[in-house]
Amino acid sequence: MKYFVITPKKDNYCPIGLSEGILHTELNLLEPFTPLKTDSGEWRKYMHMNTELPEKFWFVTRDKRYNFDFRWDSGGFILSEIFINLLNKYNANNFNFSPLNFVNKKGESVSTKTYYYVKFFNPLNIVDYDKSKISFNKQGYIKKVIELHLKTLDIPNIFVLQEGIFFNKLFCSEVIVKEVKFLKLKGIDFIPIENYEIVI
Repeated sequence: MKYFVITPKKDNYCPIGLSEGILHTELNLLEPFTPLKTDSGEWRKYMHMNTELPEKFWFVTRDKRYNFDFRWDSGGFILSEIFINLLNKYNANNFNFSPLNFVNKKGESVSTKTYYYVKFFNPLNIVDYDKSKISFNKQGYIKKVIELHLKTLDIPNIFVLQEGIFFNKLFCSEVIVKEVKFLKLKGIDFIPIENYEIVI
């Protein structure tokens, strides 16, 4: 089985990052871009932690429209309903999610898709350090990944890795790659895990 890093891809109404907006757990249209005290908590502070999420989210944006199916922002993944259905189809049981509404400063929807804020948990400790090409700093932390290999284990189709450097990365099998392409999901690309490179 081959494995991949899921990465954002720029396309129409699919910006790489969501820098034009802010995530809220309640909507205040008087000051839509002002951070609220309720906008943070354990769910946002800790990576890969199995914690309860707020009941609902709003993402207020200056962008005119969104049409992607996968993005990372505000400490979690933002996935379309189609992507969530794909996770459920392959019995992924390592994530929590809550509805997310993309709106403009007037509270009007800027997307025709249904979205969710998603936090994955149960990260896997399966990096094969003997086969991978990874450099470490003096404190022993990963500073550069040139080539990444996984241990030969019974790996699920969707997973996150334990190492902190991969906190905002989602990994998948070739089964998911084929499904995403068949469903023509937007704003998604894949890098074979053995060709994955990251520098901090």
